[in-house]
Amino acid sequence: MTLYGNFNNVSLACGVHPLDFEEEPYDAERLLRLAQDPKVIAIGEIGLDYYYSADNKAAQQAVFGSQIDIANQLDKPVIIHTRSAGDDTIAMLREHHAEKCGGVIHCFTETMEFAKKRWI
Repeated sequence: MTLYGNFNNVSLACGVHPLDFEEEPYDAERLLRLAQDPKVIAIGEIGLDYYYSADNKAAQQAVFGSQIDIANQLDKPVIIHTRSAGDDTIAMLREHHAEKCGGVIHCFTETMEFAKKRWI
């Protein structure tokens, strides 16, 4: 976060990618503190990735849900990563009311038909 200090035209997103949270333990309080910085305009890239790491689905879902909750708390949009996890991603977005904060999908491996039928 200190790298952006001299750049007034740079905005940030912060979050924990689904393939990264095991390298450093997820700390929701730390993310909340960082995300309150006015330069942070979104929470992301967050989501689920079962393609590369399907053995920790429950942990990915817990971290993803927590980050959606933080986005809602701060009224900041989410940047979603979903790979081979479409149904669970949609279920999590609905369960955690992501329609409140909105956002974009950055990585999406499902079909157009899936998007049309399942999206919020």
